[in-house]
Amino acid sequence: MDSLKIIGTSHIAKQSIDEITRTFKSYDPDIVCVELDPKRLHALMTDAKPDYSLAGIKRYGLQGYLFAVIGGFIQKKLGNVVGTKPGSDMLTAVNLSRINKKQLMLVDQDIEITLKRFS
Repeated sequence: MDSLKIIGTSHIAKQSIDEITRTFKSYDPDIVCVELDPKRLHALMTDAKPDYSLAGIKRYGLQGYLFAVIGGFIQKKLGNVVGTKPGSDMLTAVNLSRINKKQLMLVDQDIEITLKRFS
């Protein structure tokens, strides 16, 4: 590997989508790493609705559950304000890697582990 390019993004900013696309074209990466785990990638790809049932409190703990519910609500509302669906930046990178036959690496831990650590 000759070099590494890291792009900091906002999950609801159109500018992030544009920067990912522009950088992909100019940089032509061999590997595309995305800050997702397989469950969250599947949810983004299938447009799955989050499960905010009360069973989540038992699964993640109260603080992890509240973080997921409140964070998801805020991200969705902000996405509506700016006109970009949350996670569009990551979907752009995933789609570019697939269209251009580049290796895709998911480089985040399971979201359930993250949420449990809040509690």
